[in-house]
Order: sequence, then C-alpha cells, then structure tokens
Amino acid sequence: MSRKDSPPDLHYDPPQWKLPLKEVGVKELPVLVRWVLGKTGKNLCRELYGIASITVNLPGEIRAVNMSRTISALKKVIEEKNNCRDPYQFLSEVSEKILKKHEYSESITAMIETRTEKNNQEIKFSIGYKKDEKKKEKKYIVTVEKEGITACPSARANYSYYEKTDLTSSPTHMQRALLKITIESGRKPLFPLEIVEIIDKSFNALPEAFLKRKSEYQLVKKAISNPIFTEDLARKAYSITEEKLRSNKTPAKIKIEVLSYESIHPFNIIAVVEGEVK
Repeated sequence: MSRKDSPPDLHYDPPQWKLPLKEVGVKELPVLVRWVLGKTGKNLCRELYGIASITVNLPGEIRAVNMSRTISALKKVIEEKNNCRDPYQFLSEVSEKILKKHEYSESITAMIETRTEKNNQEIKFSIGYKKDEKKKEKKYIVTVEKEGITACPSARANYSYYEKTDLTSSPTHMQRALLKITIESGRKPLFPLEIVEIIDKSFNALPEAFLKRKSEYQLVKKAISNPIFTEDLARKAYSITEEKLRSNKTPAKIKIEVLSYESIHPFNIIAVVEGEVK
C-alpha cells in the first residue's frame, strides 16, 4: 500500500501552538516483568506485576507522540528475553529502543513501580532510568520502602524518672514506622534487596505476622530495649546507606524519608535527610 493510500498520521503535523513539551508519554501502564532483585542470595529472581510510566520530550514543531511506538518498544524488550533481567539494564534497553522510535526526542524518563514481600512484610519499590542526549547525562533511580518498629526513648526516660524504675526495664510506647530510601546515580546503584537489608539494619525490631507468646515477649523487649527517635532513625539509615555506597565506590545522591505512625499522638512524625556520595 502506498503512503498516499495509508491512513493519515497526524502526529508529525505542525501544531497550532509551537511550544516544546518537557514530558509526554504513557502513565500507569500495567506490566509483568521478571527481575533480579539482589546481588547474592536465594530467590533473587521474581516475577512482578508493575506499573510503568514512560515519557519523552516533544519538540515544538511536532504535534504529538505516537504512544503505540512506546508500547511496542517496551513489549519487545519484555518478550525478547524470557530469562530474569537486571532491572537497571532492562530499563536502559527499553529507553534506548523508545528513543529510536521517537527520533525527534532527546530525553526520556522510564519508571516502573512494583512490590514484593519478605517474611510477610510488603516491600514497595520503583526502578527508574533517565537519559538526556543533549546534556549527555544518564541516571538510574531506585526507591525502596518498608516498615519497621520504633520505640520512644523520651517516654521511657520519663517513666523511669517518675516511677524510679530502672531505665532499661521501663516501658515506653511503640509504633510502626515507614522507612523510604531513594538513591540516584550515574552508575547502577544498589539492588532493591540490598536496600531492604539496609532498612532492616536501621530498625531495632521488625513486625512479625505470626507470634507465639514467648516470641511476642521477645519482640516487645527487643523494641523497647533499643528505643530510637524518628530523627535518629533517618540519620542511622543515611549513615548505613552512605557506607555501603562508598564501599561499592558508587557516587550517588541519597534521600532518606521516615514516617512514624504515632501510637499516642493525634499526628504522625516525618524526618528527611538528603546528601551526596562523591
């Protein structure tokens, strides 16, 4: 069929308002991927249901982006190799194919959000890739969030003072807290399960789905024996993350966010720390 006999393609028509768009693309697209989530250990390969968002820039002289080209490039990378993939390499390949499909674009942002579990605990994470050909920049982004248990050191100290009890055996209030770690780097950063290890090390106690009487006692004792402020939990997580990145010689930006679901207050507490490993 000749081009003259083909259906019209309006995407390349000049727009009425010749304004460049920073981002145009698909959002909240359901995908199924098979990713390697860790560097070492068992059960590293997981089949994951995810939500993809992929955008490119659009020059002012091009009217619209053909979304089918974005979808077909993503689908091809998912289907061409059935084996488990490095998530960073996966998104890098997807991005390169999409940029070739949209030859007028110079930048791309690709992100997939998904979740898995560890010991009946939900782990939410996202993997992203950004490339700007004009600036000759590329970035990998990973965010992982998981809950743990915190106990208040101030309430324990107050109880000990007023009741004249031994500090280490004085009660305090406990609560679940959400710890989120984001790493952005020009090199492949840590795998999601490596970041989960950092989160688990940052908390002094972790929630358990099944507890017998003695194990429940041991968990409560562990939590209240090692109380920590929300602010110090953020600092601790940053310190462990920074040390891990330095040992891997990975320059990166780090953002730590903690949200404490307060048990005795009508509000929650947030703490954020940001920094950079050079």
